[in-house]
Amino acid sequence: MPISLRVHDTMRAVEAALLDTAACLARSVQRPPVQLPPPARAATARTRGECLVWEDRARRIEQARQDSADTRRWHTTSAGRTAIRAALWLSGRADGRSGPFRPLSDTEEQHLARVKPALDLSDVRRELTAEHPCQCGGTIEVYGGAGARPVAHCKECGTIWHEGGVVAA
Repeated sequence: MPISLRVHDTMRAVEAALLDTAACLARSVQRPPVQLPPPARAATARTRGECLVWEDRARRIEQARQDSADTRRWHTTSAGRTAIRAALWLSGRADGRSGPFRPLSDTEEQHLARVKPALDLSDVRRELTAEHPCQCGGTIEVYGGAGARPVAHCKECGTIWHEGGVVAA
């Protein structure tokens, strides 16, 4: 099924806006990752005190790695930056979920409150109007949300569509 260039341009504009909003907010509210400790010379520990120093160093390295890889972080250089991930991340900030960031300021909350209706991630079902019936003449129901891929199906013949096209007819 061909896609309208206007629809494609709108999708790209929405994606760019979501990615930009997430990146700007992350720069403002996300704390920097825990830094790796400075390099140290390897040595054989002979005393319990030296063992504790190396154990603490290993703990600090692991903590820095875990903090940097925290999935709640917005990574501005990651290949996984998508409109869906940006919407989920922004929704988490608007809902005040915990993570490696400070609480939102009043101004930031007001900004996200304006875009939050567009980030609605609840499970939604809607029937298309009679102007858009299935080929069989039946009513098409569209559902998705809550992070799931959108799906449409005909209530009459049972045909199912998703982003990739017809799944079952």
